[in-house]
Amino acid sequence: MILMIGLDAYPYQWRSLLEERDYRVAELHSPHAMSAPAWTSIMTGLNAETHGVRGMYAKDWTAEAAACRPRYLWDHLTAADLESVVVNLPFSYPPALVRRLLVCGYPALPEHFTFPRHRQTDWEFGELDLYNRRRGLTHQEVLDLDEKAILEAHREARWALAHRFLLEIGRGKPDFAMFCLTDLDRLSHYASGAMRAEEVRNAVLTDILELVDRLEVQIAPEWLLLVSDHGVDLRKPTREDGWHVAHGPDLKESKRGVFAWRRADGAHLDRQNVAQKLRLEDITPTVLSLLDAAPISRVEGRPALFPVAPLDEQAQIQEALRGMGYVE
Repeated sequence: MILMIGLDAYPYQWRSLLEERDYRVAELHSPHAMSAPAWTSIMTGLNAETHGVRGMYAKDWTAEAAACRPRYLWDHLTAADLESVVVNLPFSYPPALVRRLLVCGYPALPEHFTFPRHRQTDWEFGELDLYNRRRGLTHQEVLDLDEKAILEAHREARWALAHRFLLEIGRGKPDFAMFCLTDLDRLSHYASGAMRAEEVRNAVLTDILELVDRLEVQIAPEWLLLVSDHGVDLRKPTREDGWHVAHGPDLKESKRGVFAWRRADGAHLDRQNVAQKLRLEDITPTVLSLLDAAPISRVEGRPALFPVAPLDEQAQIQEALRGMGYVE
């Protein structure tokens, strides 16, 4: 089983926090540094110029637009008779056919945000992303909210959502499970003053990574993958500037997301076999490769990781090669 955690806006410059937890980490290049084109590239294996999602426009998230979209990762997995559980993935609305469960992240409408439709009663729409709770507020009204209250509300919501995700996995492990957190993106937009304070930022990051650790322990996947759609640059944003300066193609650091991985049995691939910098469209073929699933339509990325034999099997192979005189 593969467990993939989406950490919206986790920047590459914070990679040391992951390396301290024994992840292998590579930079994920995000040319547009915007969530809509980036997450679509991650989940389709196509660059933005091919899949056509360039911005955050409402016209891109309609049933008419969805009918023209390319195949997503769960389409390939369904064709391979593999189960997927995808929860809170940004820009997956409206929900489409998936074998098991798809719960759409922002921007989504509360009337229908899951496939199958009847599973909607299992999820609290406001907990998926706190952006949903503020739909009726103007941008300035959101900026005027108390930052301490925002930080605490996000913490409560992320743990409640993770608990619900674990309950779903407890119904039976799928072949691929994805759980997305959009906290860092939202907090860098709407709590930019607080998030620029190192102690606040570190507290948020520590809580998020502790939650990831808890998910790993409870689910025990063969592979744990962490992926961010882009980074953020918190050196410049101010409360008055608003969200638009936290990331975007004009900010170099925000183009650098992260791809990190860890195997349950402790076996790691040699870093020399994995590129230092990957592309967003490399993620879907990587998952397909790890699950031995062939794509049912064209993908433009290349696998970053490949299935490797367990440590005991590797030792047996080495011993066999020694017996044939191929290795000393």
